[in-house]
Amino acid sequence: MNSYSYQSLNIQFAPLLDTPWLITICFIAALLTVIPMIRGKNPNLWIWRSLAAAALILALANPQILEEERIPQNDIALIVIDKSESQNFVNRNITTEEIKEKLKQKLTRIKNLEIRTTEVTSHKQDETLIFQTIEQSLADIPKSRRAGTIVISDGQIHDIPQTDQAKFTEEYGPTHLILTGEKSEKDRHIQLIKTPAYGIIGQTVNVTFKIENESATSNYKSQGYADVDVNINDDTNYTISVPIGEEQTLSFPIEHAGQNIMSLKVSPLDGEITERNNQAAIIVNGLRDRLKVLLVSGKPHMGERTWRNLLTSDPGIDLVHFTILRDPTKSNPIQSNELSLIPFPVRELFEVKLYDFDLIIFDRYKLNRIMPPHYFTNIAKYVYKGGALLVTSGPDFDGKNSIMTTDLEKIIPGKPSLRNFDKEFTPHLTEKGKIHPVTNDLLKNWQGDWGPWLWQAGVNAQYGHVLMTGHEDRPLLILERVNEGRVAQIASDQIWLWSKGYKGGGPQAELLRRLS
Repeated sequence: MNSYSYQSLNIQFAPLLDTPWLITICFIAALLTVIPMIRGKNPNLWIWRSLAAAALILALANPQILEEERIPQNDIALIVIDKSESQNFVNRNITTEEIKEKLKQKLTRIKNLEIRTTEVTSHKQDETLIFQTIEQSLADIPKSRRAGTIVISDGQIHDIPQTDQAKFTEEYGPTHLILTGEKSEKDRHIQLIKTPAYGIIGQTVNVTFKIENESATSNYKSQGYADVDVNINDDTNYTISVPIGEEQTLSFPIEHAGQNIMSLKVSPLDGEITERNNQAAIIVNGLRDRLKVLLVSGKPHMGERTWRNLLTSDPGIDLVHFTILRDPTKSNPIQSNELSLIPFPVRELFEVKLYDFDLIIFDRYKLNRIMPPHYFTNIAKYVYKGGALLVTSGPDFDGKNSIMTTDLEKIIPGKPSLRNFDKEFTPHLTEKGKIHPVTNDLLKNWQGDWGPWLWQAGVNAQYGHVLMTGHEDRPLLILERVNEGRVAQIASDQIWLWSKGYKGGGPQAELLRRLS
């Protein structure tokens, strides 16, 4: 910045009246001055009137003396360096550094010029947003001080403003581009046009893509055909020949729940700068048309309503819910023909129609004479073959009536430690939980701190992924894949406190939705 300053003295006007009023007064004063002069009466009268009118108008114009001390400010030149992945090809990054150093040497010779340098990396979807970075860098610089912008890039810029030259120059000032690379460079890549994120299991989705050749010369562009290798879920492989520069559509069968992956790989050009963009992967999550859920509650409790509200709020879920209201061992003086409760259809649910369900939830369930042991064996087999089981642990999880005394013990990852915690604690994510798809956004999607829970079953995670912990960093939420199926375990029945907003509440709806 310049260290010298200079002073200036100016006269400026700050009128006491608006301009139309001043013009009117000037017109009236002119008439009052000219009329006596025309009539010839008292020749000195118009002179005095002129002086009085001039004094009045001058007073209304309110002249002021402005004394200023000015300190000149340097102009600012901005150098924007493209550091995206494509700049690493064929020594472009070395060329970029050489250009930057030469530019700085030349610009530093210009007096009263300040140099700023900023770098741009690839954003989401591998887009290079040069002008977004320019806007951020110029935000604190007045337009009068913007000497210009010099961009060092390979030309792969995805946010060039769609405006005319006058508006462009007004907004960004003089902008120059120095291209890295050589004219003879050529490249082939796959451009994904349409890739759906979800699909119904058993149906197909359409994937649209295009093969493009890029070159400074036209003889490589949109000519000929290229071979594309297609791989679906590592099971299906085939090769197709597609025309360059034309959109192509492939049918992608959704075979199972979760991630279905299709990979495309195009044959390379001779001498192209890189083959890294010759392949692309499309991930489509398989969803069932309707999710059929069986919820079995061991006894009525506050958390039961939380599960029911969640599952019944989604029109895509068919819910079958049973709550054990009375233990079969307890005497009941009421005659059976006077009871309105239906008998628990154990055989129909856990033998005949077991595989019709996509998810089974045991909510605080304990053993009784309703379900014989072989039905739990059926559930374990159901999970091995691709079913899903979610268990929320209650006070009976570590007792003699625990479901861990059945064949479910083989698939549930958290084993009882014979010690429960009847104390207030705050759930928190583990390092793995911060990146796992089920829990990674829970902190971002919830404003404020999570509220506490009041009880936790002591379990030891024999295997599986511990995503949340509770009291004394004990496992609270565990997920595991068992053969083709999945198991989730919540070592507490207190998540309903979040739904009630206890001490701030928490993201129970989002967590349970993702688990389900």
